[in-house]
Amino acid sequence: MAEIPITGVPSSYVTPGVYGEILFNQGPSNAGEVAREVCFVMPKTAAGTWTVNELYQVRNEADAKTGAGAGSPLHRALRIFMRNNKQAKLWAVPYAETSTSTDVAATGTITWATDPTGTGKTVVTVCGEKITVGFTDDDTVTTIATNAKNAINARDWLPVTATNAAGVLTLTAKIDGISQGDGTVGVIRFRAIIDSGKGTTVAASGAALGLGTGTAGAEGTTTEIANLTAALAALGSTRKYYVGVSAWAAGALAATSAHILDKSQPRPGARSVALAGYTGSVSSASTLATTENYHRLGIVCQPNSEHDVAELVG
Repeated sequence: MAEIPITGVPSSYVTPGVYGEILFNQGPSNAGEVAREVCFVMPKTAAGTWTVNELYQVRNEADAKTGAGAGSPLHRALRIFMRNNKQAKLWAVPYAETSTSTDVAATGTITWATDPTGTGKTVVTVCGEKITVGFTDDDTVTTIATNAKNAINARDWLPVTATNAAGVLTLTAKIDGISQGDGTVGVIRFRAIIDSGKGTTVAASGAALGLGTGTAGAEGTTTEIANLTAALAALGSTRKYYVGVSAWAAGALAATSAHILDKSQPRPGARSVALAGYTGSVSSASTLATTENYHRLGIVCQPNSEHDVAELVG
């Protein structure tokens, strides 16, 4: 008879008995027979075709882009996850952004001043992606900003849209609310540089903090936390082991941990863990973590990250 080793019980131990050993975390999360499925519960844009508060299996980025809306937190989390793990069973539950007349999208600005006197280039960076725009002494600050605007908007997976007015480029979050930048926590980081000695300069309102330093995001009467709570409820007793959320405010973390706690009770016994992200200071992240103090909810903190929160979670 083949021996089955038990940790702490040597093969020479001959006393009869019943012994058992539980081995945790054996094998990858996408192992064929014991797959730990992943579900992202995040906002979609109005352009996304998925119905809010419904569970969708995601097989490729085209599905994510169409269903969640290009550049939404849900699209961006799914996109980066699939680039790093192509075999996992992946799901999504979309919800709508904050709404009614008081909601506001976070913004930031980049300003080019004085028309150039030579040939050079300027580089705008959004969420770590560099957009390079060349110019000559025939250009103006308006044409520079227009070219930057067009290049940014062509990358529809970015979480912002760009507009230009006389050399002032405004970046606006694709969804409203504080989760994309409240003026203190710069969820979407951006900056700009330009070749020196070309007669023109560039300055970004969000060089240190990110989106929200132009206009801070604001919640409407129907808040993102309320929408997140409803979306989590749509999972019900469905077991998706890893649950990722992009909303980082204390209320959103409390709603997420409450959902995980309820599911982890003996009934329904659908044990799960949740993951959130944060790009503010470590001290602020520690405050959020201490307030929540729940071992099945983790917060990934990367101050001034080149990634937005959705990508950090993904």
